[in-house]
Amino acid sequence: MDKAKVRFHCRRGISEVEERLLAFFNARYEQLNKDLQQQFAELLRCEDTELWDWLIAYQTQPPATFISIVDKIRYDVTI
Repeated sequence: MDKAKVRFHCRRGISEVEERLLAFFNARYEQLNKDLQQQFAELLRCEDTELWDWLIAYQTQPPATFISIVDKIRYDVTI
């Protein structure tokens, strides 16, 4: 997926989730290897409520396929 499309898909209905995703995208997306860029793009297909639980509330663990990218989003960028 091209970079502009990935950035567009960071836009969410829950502002806290959007803020976290955009901060990560702006600070780290270019530095990710292709596999993690792909994981990030796939993560953006998830529902806002799932992303909230994984990135903001830490209420549930993401599926195994997203653990690496979720950990990076959680801990690599401060908001």
